[in-house]
Amino acid sequence: MNAEPSQSNPSSPPTESPGAQTEDMGTKTAAATRGAARVPIWLPLLGGGLVAALLAWAGGEAIYPTFHLEDEAVYPANYKTLGGYQKEAMDSRIQALARGAADRKRAAASYAWLGFVLAASLGWIGNRAASSTRSRIIGAVAGGAVGAATGAAVSWIAVPLFYRYQDPDSGLLVLFLTHAAIFGSVGAASGLALGLGMEDRSRLGPAILGGCLGALIGTMALEASNSLAFPLMRTFEPIASQGAARGLSYACVAVSTALSSGLAAERRQSGPTPRRPG
Repeated sequence: MNAEPSQSNPSSPPTESPGAQTEDMGTKTAAATRGAARVPIWLPLLGGGLVAALLAWAGGEAIYPTFHLEDEAVYPANYKTLGGYQKEAMDSRIQALARGAADRKRAAASYAWLGFVLAASLGWIGNRAASSTRSRIIGAVAGGAVGAATGAAVSWIAVPLFYRYQDPDSGLLVLFLTHAAIFGSVGAASGLALGLGMEDRSRLGPAILGGCLGALIGTMALEASNSLAFPLMRTFEPIASQGAARGLSYACVAVSTALSSGLAAERRQSGPTPRRPG
């Protein structure tokens, strides 16, 4: 007696082979990566630059009033014995030195905070396509530390040079060079953070150069905007004495740096995407 052939259950779903499942997962992963890549990297970086500008302004407004001219004033031992005109001249000199010392500390602390939040923001956004938390942390922490150290160190060196060489005949040249040195270094450090977050050495150099160039463009926009928007305010200093002018400086530098570094580091396809053999 012949055995009846086994019949498959029509209600049971078809079983896929392991190779087909692996191929399907690879297809979904590639599609997700392409979907993330459709958004140009400069777009989220622009948003990150705006957020960094707001954070830098909030922190800078808390930092600025902590340094006072009275704490930096140093009087000579014979100050009380000076005559009227001599004492007036000495007071003017003491106030100028105290302002320079206070601005040195204000700029170092404020621009260190700017460098930290800007570099950390760009480093965190840098690897958004792969969504690698490790890469984002490396880019944010390492870049933020470099940005903070760079902003503080360059400010500490540049501000005394500003007060040494600034005079009424120099106009905005000395101020621009001071800001260019500080903000350019912060922009380069932020570009470094972006490149570290991307985990792509080929884009590390363009990101650094783009960040530096963007910061210099932002510096030029800052000087022009300050002279037009705040003609009666004391904006011809390494760090402005008015909160609105300080906020404008953070916005110009952060947004321009983020946008320029993103455009410079954007990956460009050199040819058509190769087809997978079918």
